[in-house]
Amino acid sequence: MLNFSREFFKTGNAATSFLENCLTLSTDKVANVRLVLCRLLPLLKSTLRLPNDRLKLQQLENIVRAFYSHDNDKEVNRAAEKVIKKLDQINIAVVSLSR
Repeated sequence: MLNFSREFFKTGNAATSFLENCLTLSTDKVANVRLVLCRLLPLLKSTLRLPNDRLKLQQLENIVRAFYSHDNDKEVNRAAEKVIKKLDQINIAVVSLSR
């Protein structure tokens, strides 16, 4: 992800957006897929900019909350607990609305 711009991960329609495709993996049946996504969430959050990405931020936070409280896999639960702490430490840039 370090070799691409933030916009690369967020632009396009739902079929082509890297971010959207990643977030849909939260409902994957394979626990290891959800586990990897959980660990990827802090990096994904760092690409977001407010207010434009407010809905994506809410979606990301809902996913980690669901992993922590509702996921059937204990490893995913533990990873979510750690990720929640990391997510809290990540500041999101705010884009000025006036130009």
